[in-house]
Amino acid sequence: MNPQDDPEARIRALEQPLSDMARASELGTDQQYSADGYTPPPPPTAQWSYHSGYPSGFPTAPPRSGFRLWMLILPVMISILALVGGIVTWVILQNATMIRTSPGISGGGGLITSAAPSRRSTVNQPPTAVPTAAPSQTLPQPGSTVSVSGIGAVKTIACNENVVVVSGANNRVTITGHCTSLTVSGFENNVTVDTADAITASGFNNHVAFHSGSPAVNQSGEGNLVEQS
Repeated sequence: MNPQDDPEARIRALEQPLSDMARASELGTDQQYSADGYTPPPPPTAQWSYHSGYPSGFPTAPPRSGFRLWMLILPVMISILALVGGIVTWVILQNATMIRTSPGISGGGGLITSAAPSRRSTVNQPPTAVPTAAPSQTLPQPGSTVSVSGIGAVKTIACNENVVVVSGANNRVTITGHCTSLTVSGFENNVTVDTADAITASGFNNHVAFHSGSPAVNQSGEGNLVEQS
């Protein structure tokens, strides 16, 4: 007898997949079988997790770190602002100190109290007169020797038949009266005499002038001049 014609055999063949599925359910497996072979189990149903905020079927979110970029930038910005503020404060204090210590300047922009001396005040002033020595009130003894020396001296002496000797450098000597003799040495001396019997000039660049008479002149050295004025 053909099994295809047996009704019981056909019923058992139809019940076989149901028996296999019940057996697999009892064993705790998710595998399912069909008449054609193995059927893979369906994908797990995603369930929402209140702890992670994501479905339990998906990977949980990575834990958040406590570090943030602004935590690094904020201290740097605070340091820069503090440095700029310190520089501005220092400049303001320096300017205020300069204003307080400047003499003669008012803090409110007043006029300068100590003005520079004007050049005009010195232009029209007459030249300072060269002081001259007053003539001697007492005449020296006749025949005595009168000596004049120094550097840059300006003198006026009286001659009473005396011997006058002028030495040094750059002296200006005026002699009044009559001299028996006049001797000039040194350099760059300028001597004027009223009258003398003899005039001797030595040294360098000395100038001797007499007003009257015909003195005996003796010149030596270099650049000396004896003349009547």
